Amino acid sequence: MTAILTALEGLVRARARLVDRYNAEDLEQVGREALWLALRRFAGNTRAQFLTFADRTMTGAMRDASYAARYPGISKDEAKLWLSALKRCDGDEDQAERLACSGELAWRMSTATAKAVRSAVRPPEDFPEHLGTPRPREALEGRYEARYDPAGESGGTAARRA
Repeated sequence: MTAILTALEGLVRARARLVDRYNAEDLEQVGREALWLALRRFAGNTRAQFLTFADRTMTGAMRDASYAARYPGISKDEAKLWLSALKRCDGDEDQAERLACSGELAWRMSTATAKAVRSAVRPPEDFPEHLGTPRPREALEGRYEARYDPAGESGGTAARRA
């Protein structure tokens, strides 16, 4: 078994990069686990049948793991349905939400689920303006030196206490 796992290491790496190149290292481990399970579940007779079975098993497990990492808290099927509705509605999220709840697609989402999936799949927004932007370093220079001046040269609090 170890020889088979070693021989298929290249396939595991290639599939991981194909599914998600940014998280390929994590997906390689998922692929190895799936390959191990494929070895135990395989019921065919030929090498070609095993390679096909192992490839499908690994790729499926990697895609599931990639969806779980990309869209935490929602199922792969919910994310797929939402993305399908969004594509059909040319990116209009309001229309996609109505379509996902209508039952016109593969299956129907509840309104609460559609709202949860919409917020989970939405790309992160820019830094909110009401929180302000970080100040440049130059604006902060000299700000704290005046408060504590042990020599008393600037007339700060240390000089007043003396």
